[in-house]
Amino acid sequence: METQQARTQKPQIWFANARFGMFIHWGIYSIPAVGEWTLLNQHVPFEEYKKLADDFKPAKFDAAEWAGLAKQAGAEYVVLTTRHHDGYALYDSQVSDFTSVKCAARRDFVAEYVQACRGAGLRVGLYYSLADWRFPTHSHGQLIPETMEYMRRYVREQVRELLSNYGHIDLLWFDGPFGYDERGITWDIEWPDWDGENLLAMARELQPGIVINDRARVPGDYTTPEQQIKAEGSGRLWEACMTMNDNWGYHKHDRHWKPTWQLIANLVQCAAGGGAYLLNIGPKPDGSIPATSAQRMREIGRWLGDHGEAIFGTERTDIRKDQCSFKDFTAKGNFRYLFEPNWPGKTERIHNFPHEIVSAQLLKSGRPLQFRQEPGGIVTFSGLPARPEDPWMSVIRLEIRR
Repeated sequence: METQQARTQKPQIWFANARFGMFIHWGIYSIPAVGEWTLLNQHVPFEEYKKLADDFKPAKFDAAEWAGLAKQAGAEYVVLTTRHHDGYALYDSQVSDFTSVKCAARRDFVAEYVQACRGAGLRVGLYYSLADWRFPTHSHGQLIPETMEYMRRYVREQVRELLSNYGHIDLLWFDGPFGYDERGITWDIEWPDWDGENLLAMARELQPGIVINDRARVPGDYTTPEQQIKAEGSGRLWEACMTMNDNWGYHKHDRHWKPTWQLIANLVQCAAGGGAYLLNIGPKPDGSIPATSAQRMREIGRWLGDHGEAIFGTERTDIRKDQCSFKDFTAKGNFRYLFEPNWPGKTERIHNFPHEIVSAQLLKSGRPLQFRQEPGGIVTFSGLPARPEDPWMSVIRLEIRR
């Protein structure tokens, strides 16, 4: 019989092997179309802000289309913002009237999303913000104990709803552990206690084996550096969450789109460091996905179709990038994968490669490569094509003797 420990370890294994996920930031803040922090950044009175919920009737929302895009991109899991910091929930909550079911939309978007992800064979992730800007935790920098007591009960009940009403959930993504007052986020004082230990214990009781991040002010299962790639040491799981442009939520004037090669390079850097890459899209208020986001995701998917072997299920190697010609590598069994963002031409030499090579070939085409190894870990590859075989990043697969 399978033990409880075995059941709780298996989800950790899927997350360690996943490497790529799609993040979705979407809510009533998409209507002003200037990013997801509209309520706080523009100091909009809540009585005015909440009127956006009357206009949030996304006629083009199609959860199957979202899940289909994630599948085309090669993502292994998806994370949806079930409730962001503005307090508007995309599901039916019994402890709030500010929800998509009780307001104009009259739809449980989380239910539709979960069903679509399962249908596409994707792991289901739910984002939940501990913060709710409708209830400031501080006044003039001082904690309001009564508010925090209410917020801890309110948060606990909403998390219970999310993990009880939608079947099996693979991942819980907390955010917003900060405090906030009339000035905004109170970065200069100690953040409030969200009773994270008990919150995670409840989550694990409701969803045995669920993977949980580190933003409830307790370590959780993995670390989530934001807008930067920072590998963890000592075998700890980690995931870099990043945007395609400068905003998480839809911003109609944000044209700072990262090129596809850079997004792929980010994915490679995460995999080489033993981590995952959670890449965000911000759908429009009608539920449709911006064309550039969809294009980038599909292009990543095409690249992974040819090179996924070098990403999924790989491990961090013993090859230090700063000592081996500043190259990224991943490992899988007897293979090492050498990533070439800047094609060297017909020949290439790397140094300090620590293994004996048995064979070398281009991963996409399977074309064998000639190579020569010399003392000091110097490897010279010859007979390479003059031009890269992939427009974004080529990969050389090295079989090593172990």
